[in-house]
Amino acid sequence: MAGDTTTTVETMENRLSSSRSDLLAVDEPLQICRNGSPLSMTMRTPGSDLGLAVGFLSTEAIIKDVSQIPSMRAEPSVSSRAGFELVQNSVMAAIPVLAAVGAPSSLAVEMAKRFGITLVGFLCGRRFNVYSGNWR
Repeated sequence: MAGDTTTTVETMENRLSSSRSDLLAVDEPLQICRNGSPLSMTMRTPGSDLGLAVGFLSTEAIIKDVSQIPSMRAEPSVSSRAGFELVQNSVMAAIPVLAAVGAPSSLAVEMAKRFGITLVGFLCGRRFNVYSGNWR
């Protein structure tokens, strides 16, 4: 899939460890503009960008109805996951381990590796995946 990348993870189950490859959703920024001027920047997994923009404009009370949007276009430009924001908060608060019940994004894994954060995903009972910092 275009919005996926792979990484090596350490899976722990009942105190037994094994390495394997795992798919990660890709995080990319999306800039939302109004009349050509930047309005907001959000992180998302690519796809359904126009729907995301409409939802944002509606939620922020910028529009009341889709008919208020005269035109929309998608342009290449430079979202229940363990996103990079959580890793960023862990770095800023000097929290060395971050565990989530869901999947981390590619940017979250990259940032966790860069800053030495142990990042755990799919935590459920005695089973979890370690995406970064398995030396802990």
